[in-house]
Amino acid sequence: MKGLTLIETIIYIALLGILMVGAISTVYSLIESGVATTGSSTTQDEGNFVLAKISWALSQQDSVLVPSSGFSNTLTLITEDGTSVSMRKTGTVVEMRVDTGSYLPLTSLNVTVEDLGFAYTNNVFSASTTIDGKTFEIHRFLRK
Repeated sequence: MKGLTLIETIIYIALLGILMVGAISTVYSLIESGVATTGSSTTQDEGNFVLAKISWALSQQDSVLVPSSGFSNTLTLITEDGTSVSMRKTGTVVEMRVDTGSYLPLTSLNVTVEDLGFAYTNNVFSASTTIDGKTFEIHRFLRK
């Protein structure tokens, strides 16, 4: 007798099905972990970008108007060349304005900005923002 019996064929198909289910679940897990890593990376990139813009503004500051002392949800400062720079949170986005121009978004719609705050006490400037549940902070001693 040559060939396969019906029982052998059913057993081979069942084994192939079990292997396929295992392979599909492994691929699905890999795809899910890749999406989670991408989201975490986006959050980190957006937070670092906001802190870099705040640091850039502070590196050129001549005077801080808001907050003059204490805590505020907005930042307004004057740079050494007399340019006004303002930052604020509107909805779920951090925005920045230079002089009297329009506010432009610093964060994308891929993340949710939950909090933005600035504190200025005894020449120490602090800024913090919470993006997608992760807090980013910067602290600077201002000599001027």
